[in-house]
Amino acid sequence: YQRRVHGGNRSAKPSRYQEFDCPALVNLSERMNSQNAFYLVKSRSIYTDVDVENYREECLRSMVVENQTNQQTQSTIKAPTDLAPKLDELIGKNMTEKGYMNIWPLSGKFFDDKSFHGWTITFVPTIPMHDKLERKAQLFGGVLGSWDARRNKAVFLEDVFGHIAFDNQTIWTTENKAPAEMMDETNRFTIKKSQFDTKYDIIFAYQGMTSLTNTPLQEAERLIHLSFLRPALDAAGFVKDGPQERKWFPVNGHPLYNVSTVSESSEELALDVVAGYRITVHLRKKEVDGEEQIFPVLKISGQSRLDLHDNCLTMLKRGFEKCNRVEKDFRSKADERDRFIGRSAYVLYGGRRNITINEIDWSSNEKTMITDQDISVGEYLQKTYPDDVKEVCESPCTFKKLVGSDEYFLPQFIKMTAKSSDSPLNYGKALELMSKAPFNRMREIQNVCNNINTSLKSNEKLSGSVVIANRQATVDMIHLSNPLFMVQNKRGRNLEKFSPTDLPGAWGRNAGGPIRNAEIASGPAVPLTQWKIVYFEHQRNNAEQLLQHVEAYRGMRKLDQLGLLKSPTLIQVHIQGEMKEEKHYQKTVSSGDQVLLIILPPKIASLVKTYFTKAVHYTNHPNPPQLQFILAENCYNKNAALAAIANSMAKVGNIMYQLAEPYTKAYGLLNDAWVVGLDVAHNGQQKPSIACMALITKPLSGTTKYWRPSCVANKPRQEVLSGRMSDGLMRSLLEDVYFQDLEPRAKEMNKTIKDFLPNCILIIRDGLADDQIYESINEELLGIDTAIKQFGKSRKIDWTPKIISLISPKAGQDDICKAQQTGPDQFDLANPGMPSKPVVVLPRDMMHRSWFEFFIMGNPKDYKAKPRRYVLVRDDMGVTKVMRNFNCLCNYILALMWGYCMSIPFSTGCSSQPSPVKVAKHYAELISQIILSSDDTFKRFSVNRKNRPQIVIKDPLPSVATEQLAE
Repeated sequence: YQRRVHGGNRSAKPSRYQEFDCPALVNLSERMNSQNAFYLVKSRSIYTDVDVENYREECLRSMVVENQTNQQTQSTIKAPTDLAPKLDELIGKNMTEKGYMNIWPLSGKFFDDKSFHGWTITFVPTIPMHDKLERKAQLFGGVLGSWDARRNKAVFLEDVFGHIAFDNQTIWTTENKAPAEMMDETNRFTIKKSQFDTKYDIIFAYQGMTSLTNTPLQEAERLIHLSFLRPALDAAGFVKDGPQERKWFPVNGHPLYNVSTVSESSEELALDVVAGYRITVHLRKKEVDGEEQIFPVLKISGQSRLDLHDNCLTMLKRGFEKCNRVEKDFRSKADERDRFIGRSAYVLYGGRRNITINEIDWSSNEKTMITDQDISVGEYLQKTYPDDVKEVCESPCTFKKLVGSDEYFLPQFIKMTAKSSDSPLNYGKALELMSKAPFNRMREIQNVCNNINTSLKSNEKLSGSVVIANRQATVDMIHLSNPLFMVQNKRGRNLEKFSPTDLPGAWGRNAGGPIRNAEIASGPAVPLTQWKIVYFEHQRNNAEQLLQHVEAYRGMRKLDQLGLLKSPTLIQVHIQGEMKEEKHYQKTVSSGDQVLLIILPPKIASLVKTYFTKAVHYTNHPNPPQLQFILAENCYNKNAALAAIANSMAKVGNIMYQLAEPYTKAYGLLNDAWVVGLDVAHNGQQKPSIACMALITKPLSGTTKYWRPSCVANKPRQEVLSGRMSDGLMRSLLEDVYFQDLEPRAKEMNKTIKDFLPNCILIIRDGLADDQIYESINEELLGIDTAIKQFGKSRKIDWTPKIISLISPKAGQDDICKAQQTGPDQFDLANPGMPSKPVVVLPRDMMHRSWFEFFIMGNPKDYKAKPRRYVLVRDDMGVTKVMRNFNCLCNYILALMWGYCMSIPFSTGCSSQPSPVKVAKHYAELISQIILSSDDTFKRFSVNRKNRPQIVIKDPLPSVATEQLAE
């Protein structure tokens, strides 16, 4: 559920249509992403030139260095050398604001004395290093025999090692109690496969003890989690949610237990908002007298869960009653995917563990006897969980996590987590409840911290040995400068400038349609003269209302006399037979059409959008029109309609606004940079994930004409692209720009191609977890380097642009609330807690151990937004050498947040993501959506329009055309 607001309330977006079952393409994507596609597996292929491989290694050395002390890969990028004096100077000039982070430093004997044991592990027969999941599975499990044998292995590992953190080749443990008789003279011992009925011998070679500081970061944090945080939270009355323990929930009866039921719409399923928290321990570093000091911190953020209010038995009973009334078979309906099957759920007893419902077993119920035990399922639950299971009701079936297994979950004790499609209106209301201003978020987590602290003081093991700081970490938020908007003056030929803080009013007062300055627009404005409003049955009134908005737009933007926007014609789609048949949609296209503005009918809006896009853009149409969609009810919403018309103007190649520097050299050397966004869309195990790389050659122009999105298929759920796929994506973008733009412009202006190539490319990768950053550097970034090198060689151009690369990790835990001074060195939370201007935060006494990170809050209007974290992994330009350069980078990122022209007129402020990432995300999701169950190849995913997304690698490597992919 999402509201996209342009001045007035829009209706809820319909749930996205998606076909999930694409087995042929899954098979193809797995062959396309075989081990050999990855540089980390095979650094050289038969196509790799020696100079290209050397160049890749040189690029890698510029990004990461191996720290021998703690066997850790670390970034070569350091904080600006003048950070401390510049920060003091900015504070003096009132160009900062104080903020509280959601972090409490930890100290005490427990951490001072902490040391871990290192072991290398070897499997016999060998399990390859790149098969990390299999190595982990065989270490912790791999038992072929009974449950008893599995339990015995788990107990043995715990007795010998205590807590274990797995690092693929090495394990780090809190104990070393290996029996002396098992150790040989080289400090090694072996668990034979016969010991626990496994397929592998495992050899453990002891490497010695190491301190907290010298243990690899992730493993050290994992062991602190297991040895300190988990027991502390258990004692404080929190239960974990899921195997990765990402969320913790106060138990029923806990002072922080809080469940709100949302049932605004009585026709929909009621939802429960369950207050929960993400609670983690991290290691941070600071410099003390020139020495790096490592210390732990406690980080807490709100992370509520959204459940269906009723348990599954209540829902099943209601379904049976409904179907009995209309004489339908409920069982076949209940077995449909996504109703129960495939859904995430959790059990209501014990540790409330998570399950995925994969089968409904109609032949069992609460009276079914448990295998090899003289007790029924219902009796077993009452006996084992007497506090949670008071009474067992009659049940028509049981659920299973493993299809065909002898496990039985009773629907009465299963609750499902909610999806937006379950209850669109209630879901929207629940999201509003969950979205809180920083002040309220901070107040809540302060209560959680106080609760944990109180519990620690009465904890025998931890009392006195762990101290939580009595106040949160404070940071200085540095003000950034918004770009200036330049628009065509609607009362004259000149350009009008205004600050984005004057939006949306300034847009209406000043904007006169497309920019007509040929220098800024790289040519004349493009008249929209042949276009159509397309409507479906019973939508004629909507179409006429939309036509009135077009006439109003022509008048208010003073376009009626200029011939830049003619009135569209109206055309109806006549559906005879299946909605999915392409011919219905293709009939609406005439030769020369520039845009179709399509009114989406209610209930099936997303399905129509999917099939309309497929029919017009992905069926070898020689010159397809651009498509712009609008929901039927939004035809009566003036602001929504005007935005759709502005989007149509942008899509035919007009520049609707230009972003200018707020002051001279605000963006430094980045002012003429190209930008690249990279994102991946996932849609389950039965559909390839789609990676989109979007190149924008003029990112400060409010138009789509400089967008270049290329896509490839990853294996299902594969996040990081292989090096050779990344090479192919970037190469396709460079070749596309070369043929479509650079070559024609060079001929026209009698210049060389190199004159039009940038000195700098900024790359922003969205959505990675921290433990995927190193792989992304080795694959995706080095793939881009390879593409640039090979492009220069094949085109005989001496071009090596400087690369700046940012990673915007998955929505993190980090939160900041503005602080107000209440006395000398005394601060309290400000309400609502947002800074007065856009800010960047560079925590100087709380730095990440491995990476250079910073946080940007670009939209102070959005009280519910959290700061966006960025990790800088490549800096060929020296943007972190001094604060002035770093400020240029942050101002430029802020400008990119205003660069997504589909958000005109930005009534709620800028987007939270820079435009290249928004474009990549949008088109990755679009291509994913128009991949259908009937597709068995990627052949049709090409389109004869230069700024539309296409799948550029359609076959397994290395049979890809070498022009597209040189190795």
